[in-house]
Amino acid sequence: MPNSKWDFTKMEEADLQAAFYMQELFNVLYLNQGLQPLIDKARDIFNRPLLVHDTSFKILASSYDINQVVSISEDETGSRYLHEDLIRFIRENNIIRRIRKKGASDYIEKQKPLNGTLSAIIRINSIEAAQIAIHESGRPFTKTDFLLIDQFSKLLSLELQKDNQFGSEKDLIPSYILSDALEGRAIDEKAALRKLHYLKWVQEQEFSIMFITNRELKALDSKIPIVMQALKIFVPLNHCMIHHSNIVAFLDGSLLSQLSGKKKAEFEEFLAANNLCAGISLKFNQLLDCRKYYEQAVKATELAHQQNTSALLFEECGLFIVSELIRTHYELVDLCHPAVLTLFDYDKKNGSDLLVSLKNYLYFTNDPGKAAKILNIHKNTLFYRINKIKDIAGISLDNAEEICRIYLSIRFLEINGRL
Repeated sequence: MPNSKWDFTKMEEADLQAAFYMQELFNVLYLNQGLQPLIDKARDIFNRPLLVHDTSFKILASSYDINQVVSISEDETGSRYLHEDLIRFIRENNIIRRIRKKGASDYIEKQKPLNGTLSAIIRINSIEAAQIAIHESGRPFTKTDFLLIDQFSKLLSLELQKDNQFGSEKDLIPSYILSDALEGRAIDEKAALRKLHYLKWVQEQEFSIMFITNRELKALDSKIPIVMQALKIFVPLNHCMIHHSNIVAFLDGSLLSQLSGKKKAEFEEFLAANNLCAGISLKFNQLLDCRKYYEQAVKATELAHQQNTSALLFEECGLFIVSELIRTHYELVDLCHPAVLTLFDYDKKNGSDLLVSLKNYLYFTNDPGKAAKILNIHKNTLFYRINKIKDIAGISLDNAEEICRIYLSIRFLEINGRL
């Protein structure tokens, strides 16, 4: 009797059909003819329009009939991109987030019946490199389609690597120009600027440095080309360079504003989904000062890792750094305000959350209603708790010195995992 793992008599028809189609697709892959022949073959198998685009929504390959179902724009170089209306739909409906959350392909339903899209993320070395989208085009997807797209996306990953779609980028800043500055070695700033004259960002008055590495704080190494391709949706490649097998980006005011503002959540999701970590320095205006701000970016990255977040601005790191410095000489608990320790013990003994209530009350000093909302209690209940806290801890909360010491004590306990 055949091994059940390979007993095709026990496989469902959809599984058999998917296996047969994958063999046909592998046959095309072995011909080494590139991505387009694979997509042409997939068009025949799925019998629907389809395309592959990278993380910047640039179309890498598509079926001959994709224009019938998708609006496409073209730039001055002839590169094709998804139309901005479609990109807006993808972002507003959190399509990529849905696929990430599901961990496999997902069916994106549209208002018009049988007009949805079956999409999957294509990863190279665990980094999101591209996405495949197959359009329903009036015919309902079958079980075979759902089985096949997940397998096909892995095959496309092989082709994208083999076809060097994600090789090194000529637009990167040549590392020899700024490596000396990042290492703190003397450079002729005017000479460096002359070499960088072709880069628009050097015309800016202020920059920040962003450092990107993997979540474990190990060098990106072979992942760099794939990360670069994925990163360019947020930062132009001519702002980036490779340094010690990681990525360093120079952010002008506009880029910094986006990454710390309206694109902050999307950027942090991108980093988390790709197991990356980033830190961003304070602003500076002299290339000779690169070393100082590069170290700030690296430190912010390390602290982001410690705090289990994807990205931190150095300007957000003050308390974390002060906490580290204190711990080298003292026990943090010994420097905490006595009232905080009293409330900590009281909460532990009684199963209450007075310390958390106090923290939110102090944080939203001018808006107790917001503090109450976060705590999911009525505002009058919050005031009752604060009065109780004052009695238990013997504090008044009527002067800045006391409030500052109490709040810092609470934050130090949080930062060090004691609260």
